Amino acid sequence: MGIDITRARATLERRRQNRAAELAKREKDAHAAVHQILELLLEKYKPLRVYQWGSLLHEGEFREWSDIDIAVEGLSDPLDGLRAADDASRLTDIPVDLVELDRIDPRHAATIRDEGRLLYERTDSR
Repeated sequence: MGIDITRARATLERRRQNRAAELAKREKDAHAAVHQILELLLEKYKPLRVYQWGSLLHEGEFREWSDIDIAVEGLSDPLDGLRAADDASRLTDIPVDLVELDRIDPRHAATIRDEGRLLYERTDSR
């Protein structure tokens, strides 16, 4: 009894298509979650700036292990970053990496500012 190559190829192709569909749905869900997280941050924490960075910015790079990378700048309370990260993680099943640009290595912050996408910038004073 040998392996039916045609059947094996068809099975592998179905699995590949299913995986591609699952990844596409996950990426779509992640983009939707970014909008929800942004709304939450603006309403509750009033940051100066919000950036998106990481694999979600690059089509085809978001994988099953990828997270949603968000950077905030100008939070008023030192604990707001922790609170915001907790609140954001409750909005989605996809892990959220929320960093405060004011509190990380300046070189890493500069990279996020340069290579990330500015989602919001406050133009008025608080």
